[in-house]
Amino acid sequence: MTVLDQTWFKPLPKQLAFIQSGSRECCYAGGFGSGKTLSGAFKALVAALQHPGTVGLVARQTSGALADNTQKIILDGDDKPPVIPADLVARRSEKHGTTITLHNGSEILFRSFQDWNETKLLGPNYGFVYVDEVTECTERVWLAFLSRLRHPAGPEQAWATTNPNGHDWVWRRFHPGSGQPEAGAFLVHAPTEENPHLSPAYVAWLRAQPAEWQKRFVDASFDTASGQIWAEWDSQIHVVPQFELPDSWRRLESLDHGRRNPTAVLWAAVDHDSSLVVFDGYYEPGLVEQHATAIKATRGLWPYPPVQADPSVFVRGFDGQCVADEYARHGITLARAANDVATGLNRVSEWLTRREGEPFPGWHPWAGTLGPDGRGSPRLFVMDAAGTLPLRQEIPDYRWRDLSPAVESRADQPEEPRKKDDHACDALRYLVMSRPRPAGQAPPRAPDAGMPRQHSRGLLARAF
Repeated sequence: MTVLDQTWFKPLPKQLAFIQSGSRECCYAGGFGSGKTLSGAFKALVAALQHPGTVGLVARQTSGALADNTQKIILDGDDKPPVIPADLVARRSEKHGTTITLHNGSEILFRSFQDWNETKLLGPNYGFVYVDEVTECTERVWLAFLSRLRHPAGPEQAWATTNPNGHDWVWRRFHPGSGQPEAGAFLVHAPTEENPHLSPAYVAWLRAQPAEWQKRFVDASFDTASGQIWAEWDSQIHVVPQFELPDSWRRLESLDHGRRNPTAVLWAAVDHDSSLVVFDGYYEPGLVEQHATAIKATRGLWPYPPVQADPSVFVRGFDGQCVADEYARHGITLARAANDVATGLNRVSEWLTRREGEPFPGWHPWAGTLGPDGRGSPRLFVMDAAGTLPLRQEIPDYRWRDLSPAVESRADQPEEPRKKDDHACDALRYLVMSRPRPAGQAPPRAPDAGMPRQHSRGLLARAF
């Protein structure tokens, strides 16, 4: 008799496909009532039973959500029996969080990662990891979990369950439509109404909610921009193939400095109609000397104006020195960027907004047209180059900071971004704020704007 033979649980086809998948990374993206957590929980039980002596982790962002939902479903049951029956459990410990040991020697740890730092994440070796509501964690945390999948008992798998949250890192990593899914990653997409066991009254209530809410929580659609700061962003429109930049286009640079956090540098060009193309980038932590060397390598012999940088690099310490001085010693001149956050966020949105009646530039795949939907062209684009990948990854996941439910009941949500993995986005703000607002209607495109060619960049060829 297998675990899946329990009389109360008869998995739907997508649940069964998820539970039985042997992929190293799996994600079950579903609507309310689609059986996400139940599927993730049974996959954990199957892994623990099929790999005696292994160590598994069941994780969620907060200890409250873990105890009240995920762990309750697995160990205690809610409106159904527990996923792991008590007679399979040999021991249960509550030290540092709940840990159970099955009779076959497998252990399952239930842990919150809200207060974990990377050192703690990189501690134990696991045979499997299950993250419930994975959109609550960052890709960096997910990668830290993946790095620990080396317990000798196996199965060396990580899986996640979640409601989709737009074109974020989960979409990018798992969804085939992102254009850059992780090789071998397996995605299950399960809208609410695929579960035939839900009551018609419950489904009717869900369908009476706001349309955008339904897209995420009922349709399980990734095509929702809820909470996204630059909701205008669409990689199918704003990301363009590499092409050779005309020598006559003006070049610009911007920088968000970091040492422990990454220093983000963006290189952009302005075409003859004042559209902005971010064509390269740099994204590394480290010392100023390292960053300056990379900047000069990317510049080559091309002349650049002073780099638009966060004004904090000009703040002098007790010794009278500042970070901008360090860059100057290495031949990189910085300029104070306009750093009003609200203004900068709005300005980037203006540049990303499609402009009615304005054709796409000659170097865009939709050159000379208003696009397939006829909505016109934006004025800000990003080349599909290795250096711009951090920016293209950050923009979809750049979100407004949300208040906790307790505080939200007393105050409006703040008009400020969540300060996490936003260094390239900050550099983009500085870059765009160095330009005037995009004009309402552009003149006809200049004939020398050029059609797309394979991007070689001549003097701008990178050394890395």
